[in-house]
Order: sequence, then structure tokens, then C-alpha cells
Amino acid sequence: MAEAGFAGSEIGNKYPQDPAVLKAALGKRGLQISSAWFSSFFSEEGREEETVQAFVEKMNFLKAMGAKVINLCECGQCVQGSPKYVFERPSYSDQQWQATASGLNRIGKLARENGMYIAYHHHMGTMIQSAAEIDRLMEMTNPDFVHLLIDTGHAFYAGDDALAITKKYASRIRNVHLKDIRQNVLDKVHQQKMSFLDSVKAGVFTVPGDGVINFDPVFQALAAAN
Repeated sequence: MAEAGFAGSEIGNKYPQDPAVLKAALGKRGLQISSAWFSSFFSEEGREEETVQAFVEKMNFLKAMGAKVINLCECGQCVQGSPKYVFERPSYSDQQWQATASGLNRIGKLARENGMYIAYHHHMGTMIQSAAEIDRLMEMTNPDFVHLLIDTGHAFYAGDDALAITKKYASRIRNVHLKDIRQNVLDKVHQQKMSFLDSVKAGVFTVPGDGVINFDPVFQALAAAN
């Protein structure tokens, strides 16, 4: 990564989990950690305290690494790892929505008290994958505590417009994932009712410029919002 000119990265699954070991490996190469993924389970009854405890551990680890952002996704009942068609998700009750919003506000406040932000990652196969679901979550949560990660690939995959979402929530965006989409693979996803995992293996996501998304307007909207 350093040789390719990057200044840092998120934490991948195979990275050392000991801050001292990871810091040393990054320091040799002048790299920094920007953020990492965290799975919450507020929508599953009885899992709030367990989720908060796991969040605090992840937050402290990232804080020790000098990161400012924790990417977060509600994964209760998600179908990411299931053989189901990615668009066949469970429906969530109003009570589950309320539990999720309340839980996110709680850990978002913890993050701000530690000089950090949570950025909600809308994601295929999870509770919040569509623009309408992003809207509902943003309306139900405190803008001071719950921020947004805009992911161009997941927005397009869900059938939505990343540019419109970016413009609407510019003031709450704290992280950006730039993925492109191969339209021919996405067409197969629908034709063959593929699972999320199978779609990723088939190459539905690709690097910016290799797929169908027009990134220039997204860059302009982000720049306009500073």
C-alpha cells in the first residue's frame, strides 16, 4: 500500500489485533489507520449490552491506533453470509427500528465523548440497505451522534443514487467508500437470484472507473460540503 502511494487504510480481517504490533508495522511504512468495521446487533432482543461492550473494545483499539471513525452496520438478522437472494431480507418491526436507533445514539454519544465518530455503513443484505432505510435511520437518530458512511457501490447495488444520498446528508457524512459496479454481474445477480457472498465472488464490485458509476459529481458534492 505504501509503495502504491496510499497514506493509510482501514483495518482488514488479517491485520494484527495488538495495537503495538500493528502500530510498528504501519510506522515502518508511514501508514495510518482511518477506521474499521463494527457489527452491531441492537435489533436482536437482549443483545444491547453485549453490543455496547464489544463497541467500547473496538473504539478503544481504534483510538489507540489514532483513528477518528468507527464504521458501523446493524447486522441483526442480516443475510450477508446466507445462501438467500440478497434482496430477500427479513422485515424489521417498529420496535426493532427503535431499539437500533436508541442503541446507535447510545454508542454514538460514547464515541463523541472519546473524540471519535460512528459512521453508519448502509450495506447490502442488512437492515439498512436502501435510500428509504437510510432516510428512516437518519430521521430516528441524533445527528450529533450518528453519522453516515456513503458507499457508492452499495447504493447503486440497492437501486439508489449515491449522489442524491451524498447531497442530502452531506453534513453527516464522516467516511466514504468508493466502489464501482459491473452492470453485467449485477444483472446476473437479479436473473439468478444470487446471494450477497456469491455476487461478491462473481465480481459485482470493482474499482472506480472500471464499472458504470459516474464518480465526478459525487466528488464535486463531497468537495462542496467540505
